[in-house]
Amino acid sequence: MKLLLSVFSIFSSATAFSQNAPNFSKADSLYNEKAYDKSAVLFSILAKTSISSDIRIRSSYNAACSYALIGDTTNAFKMLQLCINEGYIDTLSISEDKDMASLHRYYGWNKVMLSMKKKLQQLKDPKFCKIITTDIDNYWIAYESIKKRKLSDSLLFRQLYFNMASDGLKDYLYSRIGNIDYFITNQNNKKLFYASIKQNSLKANLAKTDIKKGMIALKKMYCDAIFPDIYFVIGAFNSAGTVSPKGLLIGMDMFCKSDNIPTNELNDWEKSVLKNVKDLAPLVIHELIHSNQHVNFNDETLLAASINEGMCDFIAEKCTGSNPNQIIHNWAKGKEAEIFSAFKLEMFTNNYNKWLYNGEESTSSWVADLGYYMGYKIVESFYINTNDKTMAIQQILNIKDYKQFLTDSKLFSPN
Repeated sequence: MKLLLSVFSIFSSATAFSQNAPNFSKADSLYNEKAYDKSAVLFSILAKTSISSDIRIRSSYNAACSYALIGDTTNAFKMLQLCINEGYIDTLSISEDKDMASLHRYYGWNKVMLSMKKKLQQLKDPKFCKIITTDIDNYWIAYESIKKRKLSDSLLFRQLYFNMASDGLKDYLYSRIGNIDYFITNQNNKKLFYASIKQNSLKANLAKTDIKKGMIALKKMYCDAIFPDIYFVIGAFNSAGTVSPKGLLIGMDMFCKSDNIPTNELNDWEKSVLKNVKDLAPLVIHELIHSNQHVNFNDETLLAASINEGMCDFIAEKCTGSNPNQIIHNWAKGKEAEIFSAFKLEMFTNNYNKWLYNGEESTSSWVADLGYYMGYKIVESFYINTNDKTMAIQQILNIKDYKQFLTDSKLFSPN
């Protein structure tokens, strides 16, 4: 399968992928059978019809490979340009891809490479980063319309919110919300909460200054940093932030905490993760670090996943002065030995259940997402024990061997 475990793997969405899995798998099978003419057509269809930008990128890239392998340079370059338009900028990987070798002698290849380099240079300058809040405005148009009209919530949210979605909300819908029915269920379960958060949700722009400061701090710390656009959306209260090829996707409804906001409809985990608008900058920088990771995504162990999340918290704290998951650290204080011992037993497995993305299982005796804490502690120890701090950040963002990184951190022995 082409372009599945590369720099864009951080954008992968199980939900989005499942929507297209049968056709994508069929196209991939055709590619593996060297039926490139057929895989090219099927990948091309997915590239033009999928709602998920992640799937569009994967499919357009794979279509370009398939067309190149049958000598159809015209369509190969068309699909490559579509891939770049969607956000692909990995000049090194594409240059080394043997499937693309036949294209190198054509003028179109230099044009493609120049297009990617130009986009990459722009992404490296934080002043070009756009902060987009139109989805929040559209949400409230839909919400107010529901009060006035007799149409169903589902129909109005579909018409006035999701059909008007930015590229960011489209990706957030498929990667984090999953489907509109789930979105509506969350709305109905938290009617008092959503009825009260309008004014707070419109304060996303107030965080722009702190976000930009965090970006500038990251640029000084890591000169190769890129700064994709930032989309603020109203979601299903299950993801404060994620990334996609279109940029950083922030669930603003999870940053509406204030004294006048009722929380009796929220469960314990939801109450613990509800934050104030002042907490936006650290979370945005956390997600920004995900966009700058060039690590070994083939390693799917708990250790690797925890370090990948923990480094985002650690660097975000360096850039903003605040840890996006400070509440986890507060809980862990005094329990380090117990947490470390439990983590060591599972860190080389692929079992995340007790450690990551387990908000619904959070209890007072074992809080959710302790993998973030463990990853942070490992990265922190590595940073402290590396004399050249600039080199330390470079190494953290480019980990290839997580077991060796753990050893080098000197936090504890991996054996």
